[in-house]
Amino acid sequence: MTGERKDMYAYMDLMIKNVVVSPPEVAAKGMAYFDAMDDIATPEALIKEIERFLRPAEQLGGRAKAGATE
Repeated sequence: MTGERKDMYAYMDLMIKNVVVSPPEVAAKGMAYFDAMDDIATPEALIKEIERFLRPAEQLGGRAKAGATE
């Protein structure tokens, strides 16, 4: 489980650093920003929003993909 947790931390850090643009402190520090505040709830919620942002076709039930080829 330790390796799995480390992988998830690295994934969250990577996503936050490469998707978040504001505030700049979060974009620059990634998970370290939340570690300093001992906050895990905020980055977990942020990751859900990032994944939703990066997968808009899933939000529309695949309609975006179908409409793009017509």
